[in-house]
Amino acid sequence: GTIPNVSVAVNDVREDEGVAAVTFTIPRSNETGSTITWSAQSGTAVADRDFGQVLGEVIYMEPGVTSYTRTVPLLQDDLSEGPETVLLNVAVSEGLTFTGGPVSFRILDDEPVPEVSLTNAMPVAEGGVLRFAVELDRISAQPVSVQVQTADGTALAGGDYTAVNTTVTIPPGQTVGEVFILTTDDSVDEGPQTLALNITGADGATIGD
Repeated sequence: GTIPNVSVAVNDVREDEGVAAVTFTIPRSNETGSTITWSAQSGTAVADRDFGQVLGEVIYMEPGVTSYTRTVPLLQDDLSEGPETVLLNVAVSEGLTFTGGPVSFRILDDEPVPEVSLTNAMPVAEGGVLRFAVELDRISAQPVSVQVQTADGTALAGGDYTAVNTTVTIPPGQTVGEVFILTTDDSVDEGPQTLALNITGADGATIGD
């Protein structure tokens, strides 16, 4: 007769669910003592950091049983990571076939994305450099890109300072980026002057108030 083909079912899971259930099914019970060998290994998710690695676990076919469920433990962390993929490798012994091809599932992050805000620069004398800090409220496991642009206050771009319209990238694992704005010493007695730096967009973060 036809050799039973193993199917594998697994759903995407949230990180805080604790485990991912993997179900192996054959269309009829197998009397031959065949085995399924499976592993859970790193894709974009990292074994022993994001999930507990499974290496070569063997499932022994039992007469009358057509479905077997095993689990992949999920490891909780405080990083904002986005969806990450776990790869499942499946091999079967004589008496079974497996034609399902690559199998994977995603771990969906339960942490919110970081919020980004600006810290005002300290005052400087004309000709000095203003330093603004671009800050995240939590660490991210992926780069965060923040678009910033200067706006005139009483200080005017081109005459009192050099305008900035740029993107600041905060690397994974860090929370602070910097923006430097060069002011102009124009030798005119003007008193204190102001300018603003605004966040105009962000990738990988929400914009705070």
